[in-house]
Amino acid sequence: MLCGSNVDNFLPGGIKQELFSQHHIIGGGYRDNSICPQCGSVDRNRWFMFVLIKYTDIFFGKSRVLHFAPEPNVSERIRSNMNCDIITV
Repeated sequence: MLCGSNVDNFLPGGIKQELFSQHHIIGGGYRDNSICPQCGSVDRNRWFMFVLIKYTDIFFGKSRVLHFAPEPNVSERIRSNMNCDIITV
């Protein structure tokens, strides 16, 4: 979670479309456990944060970030690192 809450279940979300189920598109279509009931983050945002934490030093080191289509809760976390220059477009 992006908010740090400890919840038992996430809320359903996404769109029910045959295309998503036919092609097994990860993160697309309707999902039973998608949205955090506390902060509203979706599974895509939580996966993105996991990757950033595990494979970058964006939150701890000196970084420069160009963030396309920024998710508000993700860019907020990146901005919390005073040593990180972030430009959002």
